[in-house]
Amino acid sequence: MEGLFNLVEKGGFAMYPLLILSLISWAIIVERAINLRRSLYFTKNFDQVKSLVAGKDIDGAVKLLNLSHTEGGKILLKVLESYTKGQTKDEILKEVDFELSLILSKLEKNLPILSTI
Repeated sequence: MEGLFNLVEKGGFAMYPLLILSLISWAIIVERAINLRRSLYFTKNFDQVKSLVAGKDIDGAVKLLNLSHTEGGKILLKVLESYTKGQTKDEILKEVDFELSLILSKLEKNLPILSTI
């Protein structure tokens, strides 16, 4: 540990801003790791939803997805609701693209700061 402090002292004034920026970047990395947990974006009951859709039980899948509070569950719910309304594949894809663009801003939060550092 003493060697690390000696190294910082030998580096002079430039080492202190680098040390501070390093701490900031690690704080952002930890924050992103916590906020990008898989459980926040992917529904836990995806396999059940998949089997219900495969069995043509769209209403059951919609009911199951209504219980999910994840971003991925919300997108799947919109897709199934659009499908039951009779929308075309292109219309459904446009809705999915829109929903994904909303989520993308959450996923990319603080990344410009990290890339600048």
